[in-house]
Amino acid sequence: MKSRTPSKIPSPWYAEGDGWTLTQHGWDCHRNLYFETIFTQSNGYFGIRGYHEEVTPGLTGHREGYLAGVFAQIDRKAVTQIKVKYPWPMLCMITLPELFACKIQLAGEPFHLDQGTLHSHRRTLSMRNGEMTRELDWESPKGHRTRLVLRRFLSAATPHLAMQKIEITPENWQGQASVEFELDGKIPSIFRCGDRSQPHLVQKLLEKAAVTHPEGAPSLLSMQTVGTHHRLVIASIAPQTVGVTKDLSVLCQKATLSLKRGETVVLNRAITVASSRDVEDPSEVANLASEVARDAIRAGYESSLKESSQVWEHRWKSSDVAIEGPARDQAYLRWKSSDVAIEGPARDQAYLRYGTFSMLQMAPFHTDRMSIPARAYAFNRYHGLYYWDSETFLMPQFLHSHPEVAENLLAFRYHTLPGARRNATHLKAKGACFPWMTDSQDGFE
Repeated sequence: MKSRTPSKIPSPWYAEGDGWTLTQHGWDCHRNLYFETIFTQSNGYFGIRGYHEEVTPGLTGHREGYLAGVFAQIDRKAVTQIKVKYPWPMLCMITLPELFACKIQLAGEPFHLDQGTLHSHRRTLSMRNGEMTRELDWESPKGHRTRLVLRRFLSAATPHLAMQKIEITPENWQGQASVEFELDGKIPSIFRCGDRSQPHLVQKLLEKAAVTHPEGAPSLLSMQTVGTHHRLVIASIAPQTVGVTKDLSVLCQKATLSLKRGETVVLNRAITVASSRDVEDPSEVANLASEVARDAIRAGYESSLKESSQVWEHRWKSSDVAIEGPARDQAYLRWKSSDVAIEGPARDQAYLRYGTFSMLQMAPFHTDRMSIPARAYAFNRYHGLYYWDSETFLMPQFLHSHPEVAENLLAFRYHTLPGARRNATHLKAKGACFPWMTDSQDGFE
């Protein structure tokens, strides 16, 4: 692939005059894992690593997303990697299908970053509202030049909702383009043992995958978690797409677009996730996912983003740390009413805002039935389990900035008190023993 983007990313790469935005110029395939992690998006209900929408063959990455509080039972081979044995099943947070992934064909050629010429590539993550935007100028191997803008966010206002917007502008050609979305109901999860000498193990944590394409309604992918039997439904709707049946466990939607030179075509898409943990009657999970997706696509991308941004603005007002200095110094800070001025290098100050942004992304504003997992929703190295770290390191900030989150974290421990008592019984002790690490099911170690 020819690239006219910078071969080296300047240091610091993350800010260019706007202290609220992380900005990456160019494409560095060797740092893909790093940028996937930094550009992670989450809203406390689910999280998506910052992978590209398109798949680049051979690129090292973890194209993963995670559903908070939804766990499934790992297999016997994974259990053998656990040093301490317990008389109850061991669980792991499930991995979601690639919600934002798509295959793009332009004038009959597949869009891949490692093919053709990448004239420019710019990716931003707004810490004001969590929206990620990619802007590309790409020329195919046959010389078809196209401008692409890909935007996406997870809603802070509606926890179940993710939205995606794709803009395609042919610069020197006209003809057909296609965009295809696939959600794989059999996507595996990876069990990554804390002992790094142990191999990573592929886990099948989802079963009974089924796809439906109701007429005039969002397409639905339903699944069930292994061992814990949670029902999970993902709804997807994009007005220009039609349902395609390839595999009974893969939700596939495809849009075929007629493009004219210099004119932009826009494709909006709403994706929602819901589980039986969200409703009293498991039969209502599909209705919940479908209704949220339908309402969001009717409202539109910009309106839904505005609603989410208003929630972000409210949260930032009690979280930001303001410093004196150029805008790039602010790049890792985020909200206003704390108004703490610090002295130090720009890089040190920048990390503060990003740290607060990450805290807000991972916080369970919406429920007291889960905590915050180690690594949050950027990576499942610790299987999505909850540690004492939540109370030790995270709760102090929430007590100051968002006491309602601190209350949720404490209430989670209260709800799992029966599990803590069982832990104590297992250890032949009296009272309750809150686990070093646990899941959202029962509070067992």
